[in-house]
Amino acid sequence: MKKLYNIALCYQGITEDKSKVSNYITYIEDFKAQIKYIINLGYRLVFPKEFYNWYKNNNFLKQDICMIRFEGGLKSIMPAIVWLIENKLFFGISIIASREKSGVPEEGYLSWDELNGILGSGFCEIISHSYNLKNFDLAKQGNNIISVPVLELPAYFDNGLNLYLKGDSVPYFDRTIVESAKAFPIIGTDINTNNLIKSSIQFITPKSFDGVLLRLWACLAYPVSTGYNAQIRVSINQEEVYSGDFNAISYPGNIQWPEMEFVTINFNKEFYFEQGKKYNIEFETLNIGNSSFRVYAINNGDNNIILKTSFLNGDNLDGLVPCIIIGDGSGSSWTLEQYSNYVNRDCEQFRGATNKYLKYKKDITQYAYPYGAYLANKDGNSISSVLTDVLSKNGFLGGFTVYPSRIYDNRESEYIIPSIAVYGNRSNDIILNNISAYIGQLFEEIDLKNIIWQGILGYDEEDFVESNKLNIIGVTKIENYKKKYKSQLLFKDIDLEEVRNQDLSVIVNGYDGININCNTNADLNYIVDLSNMFKRYRKKLELTINIKIFDTQMTNFSFINFFNILNNCFLFNFKVINNNKNNFSNSVDSLIKIVNNICTTKEKQKIMISYNTDSIFNQSNNISELSLNEAIIKAIQLGVKIQSDNIDYFYTANNISCFMNTSNGLNKLSNKIKQNGLGGISLY
Repeated sequence: MKKLYNIALCYQGITEDKSKVSNYITYIEDFKAQIKYIINLGYRLVFPKEFYNWYKNNNFLKQDICMIRFEGGLKSIMPAIVWLIENKLFFGISIIASREKSGVPEEGYLSWDELNGILGSGFCEIISHSYNLKNFDLAKQGNNIISVPVLELPAYFDNGLNLYLKGDSVPYFDRTIVESAKAFPIIGTDINTNNLIKSSIQFITPKSFDGVLLRLWACLAYPVSTGYNAQIRVSINQEEVYSGDFNAISYPGNIQWPEMEFVTINFNKEFYFEQGKKYNIEFETLNIGNSSFRVYAINNGDNNIILKTSFLNGDNLDGLVPCIIIGDGSGSSWTLEQYSNYVNRDCEQFRGATNKYLKYKKDITQYAYPYGAYLANKDGNSISSVLTDVLSKNGFLGGFTVYPSRIYDNRESEYIIPSIAVYGNRSNDIILNNISAYIGQLFEEIDLKNIIWQGILGYDEEDFVESNKLNIIGVTKIENYKKKYKSQLLFKDIDLEEVRNQDLSVIVNGYDGININCNTNADLNYIVDLSNMFKRYRKKLELTINIKIFDTQMTNFSFINFFNILNNCFLFNFKVINNNKNNFSNSVDSLIKIVNNICTTKEKQKIMISYNTDSIFNQSNNISELSLNEAIIKAIQLGVKIQSDNIDYFYTANNISCFMNTSNGLNKLSNKIKQNGLGGISLY
């Protein structure tokens, strides 16, 4: 059985009614099929703490492991929990401790008594999902102010007028503000009547300022998780300040209006608000759609604000104020210390709640970031010590994200352990396919026998090797050719143009040989002269040359010259660009046919063929190269099936296509090389 890749899976809600699946609600039978698939491949389900220990210590495990967790502590997961316990399978539940309250939880969440019952089975481990940080705020990113999960960046505070918050005892985004909020429909369509929504907010401003934007704190749309591209008009005291788009956003598996986060409307022109004067902001939707966009409305004791909406049969809005900020275009951000203090306070509240209400006092040492978001270093490459210091101080040793990267020996921080978020509205066929690709089951084992492998492995090449290494039993790594076959020789890598501009005796001084990379514009006749010079210097020459050179120059270039180059070379490496699966296969076949016709057995053993380890990603004709790891991540995020043809794997989605270079294509090339007696393969 293959040694596969350890995996962490993240679920939110579960339903026993297939018609009620959604982005974050998985059908129970699909859930069971996914777990059975993992188990049938030989995986052992483990507690989150054990998965963390493996990740942190990088210890070898004879049996592959899988960690599953349920995000948020939703009550709907009970059918899955019962099934897991009946089958004696371990799992984790990440809870938002504030949602459980002291006795009766918020609607849709597990109570403390229910959690204690689950913990009593011995098969569950609790993870922190924060006390109350599953929320969005505003943050500055470059020159833009964006809506982000609270943990992602220090919060930004607008100058201007906040219509709903009095004082600064809590920040404007704190979820306690809206825990008892109603919904104020302001934009879209009343689907009950199919009428366009008109709404207004009447208030007296306590200060004078220039308004340039609105920040709308969105609650759930109606119906939930819907939205459309609306055309709207916003007026203040009958003076138009905005006319234009109010668009839905593309999320994984759905297109909808933002919910439970801040949405900005930038005015087309500045509007002056004068202290003590009455104003009326009117919203008018101009086109019919499938949804109503709503903002939180709360009772803060201010009876001077009047809300009106044409939406029928909604919440009673008497005495409520809208969660809206009118900004003047300026503001400031929290310092890292203020950010740290806010997170620390939340961690302490989580500890206080769980210590008080959980009867089974297993240490809670793992943290699952709300929305998978965390504060990164300035370079964006890893998690910030500002956040890890706070978590460590509060006893959290590791953290789980919902980013499906694949774990190699060169691990990231144990505070950003990757996992796959399973979306319930994707077909089970696609989910199982994506899991199969992630763990390496989908791809062949690399055949390393009886062939020379070459390659100075950079990041992408290592990514390819490590990705496929997971399918290989008893083989540690594709060995670097230079290390294995030229361990006593010192080679220098250089481009052909650099050779032209320097004295060859200076270039080769101190080296046993040179590896020269030739681009498609290289002159083959010059390469013949160069190879003769190397022979005189008694230095070893390795040439990496693009096969396209021969396509354009061979008519004026004799086979005798080709033999001269080959005889003077230590190795002759043909780079065949495999960014088009059909062209690559045809080019290799054509090359092998020529080599078989003109080369002796000894000469053929000097010839290497390059294999590009990158996958070719095409989005709207914008082509980029991705590592195999990145290509698999993209497929999982897009929710598309990875398919195979007679050459290698690929996937497509709308305006996207990706040709993947995997072990399958590499093995096909390896077999051709071995069958025809060529020297080997060079990875690049």
